[in-house]
Amino acid sequence: MYYYGFEYFIYLVPGILLALYAQAKISSAYEKFGSINSKINISGAQAARKILDASGLYDVEIKMIGGRLTDNYNPSNK
Repeated sequence: MYYYGFEYFIYLVPGILLALYAQAKISSAYEKFGSINSKINISGAQAARKILDASGLYDVEIKMIGGRLTDNYNPSNK
């Protein structure tokens, strides 16, 4: 039986560090640009509604969900 020792971590650690760096960059960009208002002064939900309506998707409901950097689409109930 082969024991996964130090060689395993040589490949694992850079991947974890890269993932943490990417998450930090995304969070930083979200914090930086999250407080900027739109030029036409509408919310994200209102913008989504306009896009959906322009595409003829009147039956797709927009709901607010909890969390940070989240989105959700449930095809069973639109």
